[in-house]
Formats: sequence, structure tokens, C-alpha cells
Amino acid sequence: MQLPLIVGPSLGGLLAQRLAEMGRASSLVLLVSAPPEPLTSQEVTVPYFGPLVPASMDGLPFVAPNERLL
Repeated sequence: MQLPLIVGPSLGGLLAQRLAEMGRASSLVLLVSAPPEPLTSQEVTVPYFGPLVPASMDGLPFVAPNERLL
């Protein structure tokens, strides 16, 4: 029996990753997939990116601060 290629959008991408870990997929196509683990803490990202949200939600250009996150 041939293993399937799994396409996983969003949360389905996380499920596809878990199926691949269990050896139940030959290949994956992940579209805007949820990460398998948190990428970084909100304590770091929210203060850094929070002020940029209004401009990005309005479709306006913005420049991220030139500071290191860590």
C-alpha cells in the first residue's frame, strides 16, 4: 500500500505534520500551517510587533523597529 501525500492548510497542517511523524504520509504540502511548537514567547513578540498591527491591518506600509528581539 502506498502512503498518501497530505495537503494541510492552517490547523490541518499541524495534523499533517503529526501524521508524517507517525510515518503515515509519503509527502506533505503545508499551506499557512500552524507550527508544531510555539516559535517564541508572547512576552517578546507582542510588545515588539503590537504597535505595527494597526498599520498592517489597514494595509498601510510600515517599518519594523530596528532592534534585536532577543
